[in-house]
Amino acid sequence: MKRYLTKALFLMAMLPCFVMAQCPAPTQVAASNIAGSTALITWTCPSANSFDVEYKTTSASAWDTAVLGTTNRYYYVSGLSTNTAYQVRVRSNCSGSSSSWTTATFSTNGCLGSGDLAIGNGSNTSYLI
Repeated sequence: MKRYLTKALFLMAMLPCFVMAQCPAPTQVAASNIAGSTALITWTCPSANSFDVEYKTTSASAWDTAVLGTTNRYYYVSGLSTNTAYQVRVRSNCSGSSSSWTTATFSTNGCLGSGDLAIGNGSNTSYLI
């Protein structure tokens, strides 16, 4: 009896080693450099292959895709309306799975800045002055 119990405990202890770990969700999602129509979205994540970013006004029900599959841990969202509250969400993509979404809220202001004219994908952004 003791022999079988020992084997059972050993197999139970090994079980977590065979369970595939979930894709970690991003943390510390935040908006900064917020101007009239742009915002810099940043996040941290210990390991992932890529990230998806979506945004919407807080009153909207549908999400707009900002970028799919970026390998950066930041993205400039442009084309926003001034003086408007927004939600942004980010998820991690791992081999064969995606994490849950992590959401943050921010508001644009009425001021125009050089960031309002940003063109790019987060890694190669140009400013029109």
